[in-house]
Amino acid sequence: MDSNGILFIDDDKIPEQAHKGDLSIRKIHIGKNVSTIGAEAFSMCPNLEAIEVDEDNLRFTSENNCNAIIDKASHVLLVGCYTTRIPELVKEIGPFAFCGQTKLKKVTIPSHVHTVGAYAFDGCSGIVELIIEKGVKHIGEYCFRNCTNFETIYLPNTKIDINSAVFGVIPFDWDDMHNSLLKDTKITNPRFEGILNIFFDGTMDKYYENGPIVEWYLSGSLIENKRIIYVHCKDGKSTYNKWQFDV
Repeated sequence: MDSNGILFIDDDKIPEQAHKGDLSIRKIHIGKNVSTIGAEAFSMCPNLEAIEVDEDNLRFTSENNCNAIIDKASHVLLVGCYTTRIPELVKEIGPFAFCGQTKLKKVTIPSHVHTVGAYAFDGCSGIVELIIEKGVKHIGEYCFRNCTNFETIYLPNTKIDINSAVFGVIPFDWDDMHNSLLKDTKITNPRFEGILNIFFDGTMDKYYENGPIVEWYLSGSLIENKRIIYVHCKDGKSTYNKWQFDV
């Protein structure tokens, strides 16, 4: 890597976690001879702002200067950064693809992406807005773990297979949890630490038919960050879920 934070790699194989957590990397250049990129090779590199792949590389591409590494055969986006644009070529966002990209502010999962892998946006604490377009079918476990600053989430009027631990907390029985807290903990000083608005592109009936998955799974984290979740539906109806106590 040179003094400007530009990393040139042309080895056949990049090992797993090879550059994980390297704060000095600003740009990656993948040479024509690279054929394998291990899991988490560039995760937790928050200052990474540019990615390019040699046009003669047979395995990977950074199509139209999109600032990502994409597997040509599988159409999986393997590595991204906070300036990445997701081209139509991409059908899947791979595991750990954006892990630790804390400078990401707004994320759109476009309709041509069918699957978002486990831990794909884990640790992206800067995200305030998430847009999931119609066409997304599956979102993996811990995909948005440690994304603690969501302000707005847009959901399509479709059912999505969302892993139970997508936000890092497995759903619990709300009544059991509440009763346990009442028995074991003195609850004082009601307070809120933020509001999250969820906009659903359908009626309230359709929202509950599909299952309020995101609202429910986010509820698990409210014990820590005391958020209020408002759900706004296209028919003008709304609902909210709140956790408002210090514990």
